Amino acid sequence: MTMLYVMLLSLFVQTNANAQKIIIRPDLAVTNLTVTNVNGNSFTFTYEVTNVGTGSLELSRLYFQTYVSANNVYDAGDLPSGGAIFGNNAPVLTHGQTYSGSWTASSSSSIETYHYLLFAVNLRSGYVNQETNLANNTLAKDVAPSFADLVVSSIVVNNINGNTLSYTYTISNNGASTLYLDRFYFQSYVSQNSVYDGTDVASGGSVFGSAPLTLAPGTTFTGTWSSTVSVSLQTYPYLIFDVRLLSGQVHPQVSLTNDRYVKYLPYSFTDLVVTDITLNSFNPTSSVDFTYTVANGGQTALQLNQFYFQTYLSTDNVYDHLDKPAGGSVFATSAVLTTGNTYSGSWTSSAGVSIQSYPYLIFIVKNVYGVVVYEVSYTNNQYIKYIPTLVVQGFEKSLSKSNAFKVEKNDDVLTLENNVDIDQQTSYIVYSIAGEKISEGSFVQKKEINTSALKNGIYILHLTNGYTNESVKFVVQQ
Repeated sequence: MTMLYVMLLSLFVQTNANAQKIIIRPDLAVTNLTVTNVNGNSFTFTYEVTNVGTGSLELSRLYFQTYVSANNVYDAGDLPSGGAIFGNNAPVLTHGQTYSGSWTASSSSSIETYHYLLFAVNLRSGYVNQETNLANNTLAKDVAPSFADLVVSSIVVNNINGNTLSYTYTISNNGASTLYLDRFYFQSYVSQNSVYDGTDVASGGSVFGSAPLTLAPGTTFTGTWSSTVSVSLQTYPYLIFDVRLLSGQVHPQVSLTNDRYVKYLPYSFTDLVVTDITLNSFNPTSSVDFTYTVANGGQTALQLNQFYFQTYLSTDNVYDHLDKPAGGSVFATSAVLTTGNTYSGSWTSSAGVSIQSYPYLIFIVKNVYGVVVYEVSYTNNQYIKYIPTLVVQGFEKSLSKSNAFKVEKNDDVLTLENNVDIDQQTSYIVYSIAGEKISEGSFVQKKEINTSALKNGIYILHLTNGYTNESVKFVVQQ
């Protein structure tokens, strides 16, 4: 009995020893799956298989089958997505050798739902190639992070002309697979409230064009577009740029919200600013020659030939119906004035009136008739230049137009002299331009009046000596 037991034990040990020799048989391991592109419900990937056993592995006896899965569990709920034999001429892998290949799988359902790829290696029918661990022959890959993701990353408004705006847009591929732009188009809208809804007004769009226009992961594409809308951009100040798939095309996106970008417009409206007027010369009785400078104080390009300037000569630096038109012109340049830059020109304004009486030059910029250009602030387009400091240098010393009196003004002192009858008193009255009596008095030969207490403006000095009368205008500018 003891001998029989020993014999049975010896046989059992030998059997186990023989069973352990199974470990030297070939063992295939799927070691890597890399998704290289996603196109609708199809995707391309590369795979690697490695012989992790100690014997030879004949790939010609094997084939692979792919599935897409909703839960990363290899079960009956998976959907077949294609496969193939490695080929009758596939290599024989020795221990540690790896074989790489690529394949395009296609699913009958959305990859956004079935976003796990299962790659399983099986034995071809009629072939024998024993495996020790079938689990090595299946590998799962989560496909979702490799979906192409189009991101509208920037919109820069270049110009706004009435209800037309031109802008530059930039889109980026933030995914891990190639993006085919020829399958997309963009649509723009203007909105009252930056919310993408039924109240928005369509403002045009276009296909990206040029096939194939591919965008590799991490790269960008920039284009320009001009949109004209049927509503006021003051009321609809938001631009919405929305990228969509062309009809009949598929290209899954990780986040559809990335395909939309909203830009607030008002601070990009053009704003023309008159920055300086420099007087060069003048004709005391009619005209003023000057140099002007305008600047683009907005954030978009400004086409100067869409504007003209009009000048006036004024008695009181108030822009009203009493001013005398003194000429103007369209800006004689087709140059585009970019943000922060300036343009200078010269002009001679002639109103046919005395500059002594109309010492203020008003320079106003307006839109060319028929051209609508939106301005942030119209007050920036008006500039008033006070002339008398230069005018005085061009006249005789006396402000009087006759030889009866001599009237001079130096700083805050108005000097009056009688040239008619030096023995007779001369009466004087000072009026404001509105006709209000400011002061009065008399003198025989000479009188000095201090004007420092007077407000800035134009005043009328009335002089009387016997039968001689004269009214003289003078200006106070502190």
